Amino acid sequence: MKDIIGTSPSSSIKLAIRKDERLEYLNISKGLIELLQINGFTVEKILEYGPSKIAEKLGIDDYVAQIIFSETNNKKY
Repeated sequence: MKDIIGTSPSSSIKLAIRKDERLEYLNISKGLIELLQINGFTVEKILEYGPSKIAEKLGIDDYVAQIIFSETNNKKY
């Protein structure tokens, strides 16, 4: 896991986001990978949640969540 530390342009509040670098090896768009990382998803969380909970948490279509889940499930970690 890699920590990302950033500051908000409108304030000096620092945010630390844990980034699961394994997500970068999934065969999905970089935008989806960033969305997963920003929302604190890990490989384990994706497999635990399943497609419908991923869709709910991220506010994305079930079809897209199914692709994320399937890609994660097919990788050997």
